[in-house]
Amino acid sequence: MKPLAVLLAAAISLPLPALASRALPSWSAYHGDRETALSWRAIAEQRTADAVEHAERATALAPSSSGAWHALARAQIAAGSWEGAADAVAALRRLAPDDVQALELMGRVAVELGRRDDAVDAFTALDGLQHDLAGPRVGLALVAARLDGDVPAAIAHLRVARERDPGLDLSGLLLRPHWKPLADDPVLIEALTELLQSE
Repeated sequence: MKPLAVLLAAAISLPLPALASRALPSWSAYHGDRETALSWRAIAEQRTADAVEHAERATALAPSSSGAWHALARAQIAAGSWEGAADAVAALRRLAPDDVQALELMGRVAVELGRRDDAVDAFTALDGLQHDLAGPRVGLALVAARLDGDVPAAIAHLRVARERDPGLDLSGLLLRPHWKPLADDPVLIEALTELLQSE
């Protein structure tokens, strides 16, 4: 037998190392995680087209990864693609129905699309999961102000939010992206000013 053949035969007959018996992560999952990380990086660097592209690859490679769908939802929001964001959030909610970030995203996307019932459902469910936090009530205030035109209801929600979190800063509320459409609403500005002065 030739020396190379002897070495090959010996290598084949050796027992496998203990590590080889452990399951290795699938390449799809590995590359899905990598694409997800690249998407988050692109979002942070405000490269929205790249963020969407990486996140779409991530969801194709790892369709059961909630992280990939979350990245896609955030990327679509950053790109201003509200329908795309709604589709990504729906997929995320199927994987993680009670995920608080998914509920918050659902509420905010629904507001942008004018889907009042979906927005109320999302923020109400979030309020049930986070009944001691301010965020869900700020979301319900957004629905009341933007979709219902009900300033007193919005202020009532903001008052509850402030009671839950006395350090909640509402002074820049109308500068936040989802609130900007209301930045010139004199009725809301007056009511918000009164609320701030009552602190």
